[in-house]
Amino acid sequence: MASYPLDDIKKVLRALIISCPHGLTVEQLDRDFSEMEGTKIPFYDYGFNSLESFLQSIPDTLLVNGRGRNAPVYGVSSDKTKHIEELVSKQKNIKSSRKIIVPKTNNGQGSSSIH
Repeated sequence: MASYPLDDIKKVLRALIISCPHGLTVEQLDRDFSEMEGTKIPFYDYGFNSLESFLQSIPDTLLVNGRGRNAPVYGVSSDKTKHIEELVSKQKNIKSSRKIIVPKTNNGQGSSSIH
């Protein structure tokens, strides 16, 4: 008997993949699932000998493109997820842009010491 209902696993996997517009690898998906759920993806519970074969068995949820732990995994769109995917795809990659402010000295010149 499976510890997690398959539909629940699919929902978590879909949410993880949708949040990454460029996809994930099998290894990253496994790690992210574990971080979110506190356990590895329970593929043994569904009669599979490998995570990859389990993931390939749910083509309504995701697509594994290739073989091995580094194979890219992409989400499969559904009517319920299209709007979320559109929002994620419009997100900008925000890079950390830390500005260093150089305090002015009495003569209006920038100080050589940075605090």
